[in-house]
Amino acid sequence: MNHRQAARILRVNRKTIERRLRLWGPALREFHECQLERKRIRGGLSGTWTLDEQETFEHDRRLQPVTLPILIQWRTYFVLHVETAPLPARGGLSAYDEERKRVREARWGRRRSGSTEAVARCFEAWRRVHDGGLAHLVTDRKTSYPGLFKRCFGDRFGSHVRVSSTETRNRKNPLFPINHTLAMFREHVSRLARRTWAAAKLRERLESHLWIWIAWRNYVRGITNQAKHITPAMATGVTSQPLTIRRLLRWRWPKLMPLNTI
Repeated sequence: MNHRQAARILRVNRKTIERRLRLWGPALREFHECQLERKRIRGGLSGTWTLDEQETFEHDRRLQPVTLPILIQWRTYFVLHVETAPLPARGGLSAYDEERKRVREARWGRRRSGSTEAVARCFEAWRRVHDGGLAHLVTDRKTSYPGLFKRCFGDRFGSHVRVSSTETRNRKNPLFPINHTLAMFREHVSRLARRTWAAAKLRERLESHLWIWIAWRNYVRGITNQAKHITPAMATGVTSQPLTIRRLLRWRWPKLMPLNTI
């Protein structure tokens, strides 16, 4: 839900919700990175992974679109990394929007696509914790993905399954895990809800919000309702037990956690 509704339910000031999101986002991203580093020391991550991009916007749907690439483990739904990057303004604008676009470009410069760089950073995050074997990836048929994947992994390139995005989106579709995860993003992160006033005003705040959801998804929530006590982090071998929200938010500086905390 959006900040105001959360504040009404909890009977606190809206700014309290905003401050907590600013505090928890970076801390939980650091927590996640610490768990990945400890997993890397123990041998790293293997398996098949899948990536896709979700489009949203910051402040203005037509003039300031944003791409959101996300990389997950294909079998366990473990979210490894997420990025946000700007996209150029949409085409086919009205005269009014064209004038607004001209004013924005005069003030902040032309808006260029950061999609390639954002996807590359996702692959780099994967390479850092990869177990050293062959890397296997499932994506749609976007033309930039094969080159970025091969460039990042080099001789560790294993296989790249490319599936048409027009295929029926059911459980038989190899893209089902990433499609399901992106749908959960839309459901659980208020800034991604379509056609509402809860949309992100700043891309940086959206990214901070996403890391809170990722930590909850990976370390607290079960993979499915039929596997409530097995989190994606447990299934991937990153942790050995599920976490409560209280434990997840316990460490303001996750790098200081004892090794036997989880």
